[in-house]
Amino acid sequence: MDIVAPCPAPAGPFRGGNICIVDKLLGGPAAGCDRSLGFAEFVAVQFQQQADGSVRLSAGCEERQTSATPLVGTGVLLPLAHQWDAYGANCPSRHAPVPSAAVAADPRSAPALLLGACVLVVADEEGADGETVSRVLLTRRAKHMRTFPGAWVAPGGGVDQDEAAVDAARREVKEETGIDLSRESLTPLAAWESAFPSSVAACQEAGGLKRQHIVVYYVARISGELAATARQGLDWGAVTADGVGAEVDCACWLPLHPQAQSGGGAHQVAREIGGGEEAVSDALGLTAGASVEALLGDGSVQGFVDAGVELRGIWPNEHGGGVSRGVLFALAMLSRAQGGSVLVKANFSQKL
Repeated sequence: MDIVAPCPAPAGPFRGGNICIVDKLLGGPAAGCDRSLGFAEFVAVQFQQQADGSVRLSAGCEERQTSATPLVGTGVLLPLAHQWDAYGANCPSRHAPVPSAAVAADPRSAPALLLGACVLVVADEEGADGETVSRVLLTRRAKHMRTFPGAWVAPGGGVDQDEAAVDAARREVKEETGIDLSRESLTPLAAWESAFPSSVAACQEAGGLKRQHIVVYYVARISGELAATARQGLDWGAVTADGVGAEVDCACWLPLHPQAQSGGGAHQVAREIGGGEEAVSDALGLTAGASVEALLGDGSVQGFVDAGVELRGIWPNEHGGGVSRGVLFALAMLSRAQGGSVLVKANFSQKL
């Protein structure tokens, strides 16, 4: 079975039920999924950009890789994941409740499938010892945002009609951070099935599943003058005409912890110690008391955030912060890269 995103809701009223994309591709829950991370289950899919701007996901394809951004009509193998854990925090779209009249009246609510695109921007710079120091950019969603307020995410957003995901990713990074990336610098890394609200209980309280996205994560490595400029300050936009502030209220450059850059990366470290978001946080260096360089206020005032408070674990953590589950998955996939490549090189026919 193939899945195309974006896709409007099918005709007729939605009565609730399983509209999970991962399940649809695999023909049922947990059919061949990898759960080794402990906070997500994932499977290899073929990702293909369509001429009309949509993307197509297909399961059961032969493994193929490309070092360049997929052109229209070509495909690349990516890991597709959604939320899961052993304690029952499953993908809300797997148990989507019957929507209220208000939610059902919104054409953007599930079972409509939306498309998003985000970028892990990695700045590579020479350290004091001559070794390359890599840092990945995360931004914090402003408190006024309707979805995932206060979550640390990768820059990105929704894909417009007839817009390619890679172009949307570049546009969103420019709008949110001021960083101007070339199309050729973006490489597809992973895909995530995002659902909001992020739990079945919260969906029931909110009157239904309000949003269901396929989010494509790209990675872009920057260096030289572009990296130096971006690390010194960002431009995440002014107050909009209706008085609403920018989507981003803080940003940080997260150092890629040595454990996260060697061997199997954070994915392997987490797997060896039992998996889970805490294990991945440890492997990424997000421990209590660890300070991370941050850009506050208008994007130019430098300061620090406590990684153990702001960034540790999945949003919302006990402090109201945390990294979104999709971004934590993308970071684990990035850290798993070997040989300097950001592409996933695993044999998906076996458990990692």
